[in-house]
Amino acid sequence: MPASWAEDGSIPDDCRLWRAIPEQSLYPVDPNTGDQDFSDSAFLTHEVSVYAIAETTPQALATKFPGLRFRELTAGDARKFDLVVVREPDNVGDTSHAVIGRKDSPGARLKGSQAAKLKKASKWADLGPGQFPTAPPPVT
Repeated sequence: MPASWAEDGSIPDDCRLWRAIPEQSLYPVDPNTGDQDFSDSAFLTHEVSVYAIAETTPQALATKFPGLRFRELTAGDARKFDLVVVREPDNVGDTSHAVIGRKDSPGARLKGSQAAKLKKASKWADLGPGQFPTAPPPVT
């Protein structure tokens, strides 16, 4: 948990953030469309752990989170849902790591509506576990 939940102004709104989606949050791939959905519980936590993709690589994240899929959103997406983005090195000192948390109640679990909005704002950043396009896809 960050020492301070103050908004980090050094992280611009267009900063692309990747979130590893826990396997238990993934639904089976739809055999008809090939699409995969996931539960918004992937964002329903006290702090949403994310990585600034401009400061790391897809391969580094795939190594850190083997077999997991990734969703991408921007810092601005989080901020428009009354959340803060705070730089916080992860447990191995990776400084590309940040956390998204509640502005109104620092350290409290995100509201279900906030988690649902983050899910809707995010896009798949990969083509499947450990499979990445040659350049990370833009957030649209």
